[in-house]
Amino acid sequence: MLKNLWNDDAGIVALEYLLVATIIGLGLVVGLQAVGKSLNSELVELADAINALDQTYSYTGWSTCGASKAGSAVIDTFSGFTIGCVTPTAITISQAVCCP
Repeated sequence: MLKNLWNDDAGIVALEYLLVATIIGLGLVVGLQAVGKSLNSELVELADAINALDQTYSYTGWSTCGASKAGSAVIDTFSGFTIGCVTPTAITISQAVCCP
């Protein structure tokens, strides 16, 4: 009986396809988890870079014989912001910390 079972080739192709699909599925799960972590890290770095942009500018005035224009300046100050009860930083975003 075991010899007949060993020599039986019926269904072996389906078993091979199932094994290949299982290995591919496990690889996708692990790979997509790594991609998700990397993407989250890159988006946090992008948010930090956007928050660090300094939009301060100034230009001097000018004058000629019959006309003049005064200069202007703007100073950009960052005072922080809060969404709900969370102040977004790289640490609070990755740990999802919220105040009570």
